[in-house]
Amino acid sequence: MNAHDPDVHSLLGPYLLHALEPAERAAFEEHLTACASCREEVAELRPAVAALSDRPSPPPAGLREQIISRAAETRSVRRSPRRRLRVAAVAAAVLLAVGGGIVATQRGDDRMTAADVFAAADVRTHDMPTKMGAVRLGMSHELHMVAVDGRALTDPGAGMAYEVWWSANGRATSVAMFQETESVVVPMREGELQITMEPMAGSDAPTSPPLLAMPAASL
Repeated sequence: MNAHDPDVHSLLGPYLLHALEPAERAAFEEHLTACASCREEVAELRPAVAALSDRPSPPPAGLREQIISRAAETRSVRRSPRRRLRVAAVAAAVLLAVGGGIVATQRGDDRMTAADVFAAADVRTHDMPTKMGAVRLGMSHELHMVAVDGRALTDPGAGMAYEVWWSANGRATSVAMFQETESVVVPMREGELQITMEPMAGSDAPTSPPLLAMPAASL
C-alpha cells in the first residue's frame, strides 16, 4: 500500500488509535498531505479519541479491535468523499457511546458555524495578535461555544496547520484544527484556550509553544 492507493482511506481509524505498522502510518501521513477530506476527518475525530483516553476507567474490551476491524472491512471498497464522511461519523458515534458523554462535531448542513457564534446576541469578541498574524475569538455563553477566526493568520508552512486546545490541570486536549483560510467553532470548556502550530495530521499534545493562550474566564 502507498499514499496514492485508494484503500489508504481505510487506515484513518487505526491511525487515530495508533494501531498502524510503521510503513502504513508513513503511507497514511503522506496521503494526508494531499487529501483535504481525510485531514478534516482526522481533525474532527481526534478530540473524541483524546477524550476517550481521558476516561477514568478503561474502555470496553475489544473496542480498539472493533474499530480497526470495521475500518479493515472497507479496504476493498473504493469510497467517495461522502462515504468516507459517513464512516468517520460511525467511528465518532462508537466513541460517543463508550466515552461517557463525548460530544462529536456535527457534519450536517445544520452544524454551527463561526458566523453563528459571532452573530449571537451575547457574543464577546477579542482580536488577539500573534507572531503569525491576528486571531479573532468570539465567545457566546448562550451557545456555550467559542469561534476561532484564523483568516488573518499567515500560512503555517508545508505540512503544518493550526491546532486548538483546551488546557487544564496540566493536560491539553485537542478540539479542532484549521488552516489560515478557515474559521472553526469549539465547545466552551474550563481552563485555557490555546492555539499552536502542529503537523497537518494533528498532535496528541502540543509540540510547539502556544501562539495564543487565553483563560476561559477572560473570553
